Amino acid sequence: VFWSFKVVLSDLYLVLLIRSRLSVYELKERRVPKYNDLWVDRRDIQSLYTVKKISGIVTVIKITEEIFLTGDIGGKVKVWDIKTGSKLRTLDIGSAVQDFGFLGDFFVTVGGIN
Repeated sequence: VFWSFKVVLSDLYLVLLIRSRLSVYELKERRVPKYNDLWVDRRDIQSLYTVKKISGIVTVIKITEEIFLTGDIGGKVKVWDIKTGSKLRTLDIGSAVQDFGFLGDFFVTVGGIN
């Protein structure tokens, strides 16, 4: 059994992958008084959902605004709705996905097995 652990954090969301279970949390800001004239910014963490089984061995996770993406060793990049956990699209890259990113209008991937 392959055991995987990934953590991805943005200003608004936290995504955790433990084994093949993916959990998404929303981070909400709040200000609390510390002293009479000093306020401290805090973040509350609220669980949005958990996807119980992500297929494939996930090698990379990225968050961009309203979606997050996962790449796996089987050459698939999956696009997910961050608020609902719905899979929106699957891209078949053809080789193991080590990393990916956006360059203007282009989606750039790094793949292969070392």
